[in-house]
Amino acid sequence: MDEANFILSRQSDLEAERSIEEPLWRDIAILFRPDDRDFDAHNQRRRDDTAIFDATQIYALDNFAGGLFSQMTNPMNKWFGLGIADKDLEAYAPVKKWLFRHTLKLLATFTDAVSPFYAEVPAWFSNLGAFGWAPMFDEELVGKAKIADRAIPIGESFIDVDAQGYVNTFHRKFSLKGAQARGMSDNAGTWSSDPVISRLDEKQRKVYIHCVWPNPGYVPGGKGQRGAQFLSAYGSPDVPDFYREGFYFEFPYQVPMWNRRSGRAYPTGPGHLARSDAAMLQEMARSEIVAAQFAAEPPVLVHDKSVITAADIEPNTVLYGTMNADNGKRVIDTLQRSQDFKLAREVFADRRNAIRQVFLFSIMQLLSRPEMTATEFLGFSKEFLQLAAPNLVRIQQGGLSPKIARRFRILERAGQIEPPPPELAGHAINVEYVSPLAKLMKVSEAQGVTQFLNAMAPVIQAQPETADNLDGDRIAVMLADGYVTDPSVLRNPDQVQQIRAGRAQAQQQAAKLQAAEQAANIGATVAHAQQAGTLAKKRAAA
Repeated sequence: MDEANFILSRQSDLEAERSIEEPLWRDIAILFRPDDRDFDAHNQRRRDDTAIFDATQIYALDNFAGGLFSQMTNPMNKWFGLGIADKDLEAYAPVKKWLFRHTLKLLATFTDAVSPFYAEVPAWFSNLGAFGWAPMFDEELVGKAKIADRAIPIGESFIDVDAQGYVNTFHRKFSLKGAQARGMSDNAGTWSSDPVISRLDEKQRKVYIHCVWPNPGYVPGGKGQRGAQFLSAYGSPDVPDFYREGFYFEFPYQVPMWNRRSGRAYPTGPGHLARSDAAMLQEMARSEIVAAQFAAEPPVLVHDKSVITAADIEPNTVLYGTMNADNGKRVIDTLQRSQDFKLAREVFADRRNAIRQVFLFSIMQLLSRPEMTATEFLGFSKEFLQLAAPNLVRIQQGGLSPKIARRFRILERAGQIEPPPPELAGHAINVEYVSPLAKLMKVSEAQGVTQFLNAMAPVIQAQPETADNLDGDRIAVMLADGYVTDPSVLRNPDQVQQIRAGRAQAQQQAAKLQAAEQAANIGATVAHAQQAGTLAKKRAAA
């Protein structure tokens, strides 16, 4: 089949390009991901962590993945929402309600009832930390109201990028037993109906390749395959007659990248930066174990084999023949090696701290503390935010945002998206992240506002009318975005308007009452004056 040969030919090209990266990935996997040392679909070796003498880097990677999970995609929180650039229009009640309702619908597609997304995220983030990139695949299970999410192992993944450096071609090379292949499904249906698959031996493994690439015949708004941005196909080098084709309206693989490299499809990540420190730490740990063994069980120095053997040296044992009967001196001794364990511990601590710093250990620990004070929250330097924020943004732009956008389109095709209010016409709908880690990325902006207000305070005190330049409502929103996790701390704009309208009405009524009271007082004074004048005239006449 020409199509199958095309897939295999392109797979060969992608494997050749990836082979440049694989030696370094294997080194990283040995240190950070002992379970993911295989980069061959047929090779399934057992876990081997015999080279690990100190597991600091493994714990740091687990903390990295767990921290990102809890701070960016925590299922207990509303970690994203829908919004538009025009914040005044976004506060308009019909628009706000529409955005809120559809945010809840999107969040529901990530729950366990619809998708295993949250169970797959830790492996997704672990791959990102170790190798600098991490693919996740989602497939709509038509007719089942389900979406299959799966973090794809690096060893199964082959990519190519477009001119802007974004992944637009993905090959997944994996192996299945015959029984597993018959249980597979794709957007064209189940594999069990394929006559080639139905003849496979249940226990024999075969290699398969799933390919997704840009559709050269794509027509925006077209029907069926013409309106799909990407084509897809399944083939197999082990099953020559097997071929299934399909298409996707959106790219089904989300591939966030930590640190892109010019001219390279594959990026680098924290694992690349910490690899040398982790390797050094293993050698140091091995040496310390050896040194501890020498200190606990030093070699015994004797002048003759017949005097004593290693098996003779046991606790609470009488060792005959080890003392000179004539002069009382020992006839055996131990080899003492000079050890400075304090210095070794200091060097150990330096290497461990370097590894933890690469994996943002301190920030993940701080953000996980519910009792964190505002001072602690703001204590992180701008240098850290400048270094970490671009990478965290790439997780959103390369991984989470495309996934949420694809979810929206899936709901739209299923008729689950209501017609938007007419006011939204021409406005792009954005994904806005509201997780604690997204909040941290806004801290520097809030700090700038706070510093500006502190600088303005003496100016306003000296010249009060300068306060007219400040937009208090906007300042409140910016400070809440930077400093506060709970969005309910700010009232709904409609409530604010009602409160202000009520206050204005109360002030008007108070002013009217005060004016009426003043008028009454004036009237009473005039009446008293008139009465006094009348009485005075009567006395004068009498």
